[in-house]
Amino acid sequence: CVVYALVVVIRLLTREFNDNAFIHYLRPWLFAVPQVLLLLYVWKVLNCRGEIWKDIGVHSPSTSLGYLAGFLCVPVNLILSAICVYLTLELGPDFVATPKIPKDILGNGWFIIINLFAIVVWVPVVEEIFFRGFMLRTMARRMSMTLAILGSSLVFSLVHGHVSLLVPIFISSVVLSTLYIKTNSLYPPILAHSIQNLVASVVAASS
Repeated sequence: CVVYALVVVIRLLTREFNDNAFIHYLRPWLFAVPQVLLLLYVWKVLNCRGEIWKDIGVHSPSTSLGYLAGFLCVPVNLILSAICVYLTLELGPDFVATPKIPKDILGNGWFIIINLFAIVVWVPVVEEIFFRGFMLRTMARRMSMTLAILGSSLVFSLVHGHVSLLVPIFISSVVLSTLYIKTNSLYPPILAHSIQNLVASVVAASS
């Protein structure tokens, strides 16, 4: 809660600097850097439990089919997201309209590489470690796996902060959580999450 409250504060503060190109181009990192706290929190809890990163899935899946499943999850999530967006635009009120990703989200020059790393590598790794490797596993200790997947996916969708994103991100999270459980590895969901973010960024930048 603290981390995402901090992200909200940063988001509000950066509105005052929309005309500042440097601040604007580094916006992905302004939201990503606070996620260091998520990694530190997971590390601390693992130490308290006497566990290591490998225990939460930071290892390769047992077979290469795990990576194939990660690739296959991408078109599934993109199609489901497209359906949700279409239904929202056609049937939903204006306040649930899907927010547009800024065309210059990646910036220019070297900013493109820096921001691509944040969006395509850093964010997927941190979010999958926290929401799948930590939160999902922790909830599964107290309830059924189905409820744990639904509960952690609800939290995952809520922290993204826009009402129109709740359903598509919730569905995407359920798919990624199922992928994590089936492969017993964080690498396939990280791969799928990374590709999805890359597709969204490239589409926005080229629109």
